[in-house]
Amino acid sequence: MINKVKNSIGFVYGCINIKYLLYLWQLLLKYLY
Repeated sequence: MINKVKNSIGFVYGCINIKYLLYLWQLLLKYLY
């Protein structure tokens, strides 16, 4: 049970990180061009 919760938190955290990185990348492209 605890492992499932940890895996869920890790999965959500990973998704948030990916979205954040994509957002930063888009800002960088807008800034450069």
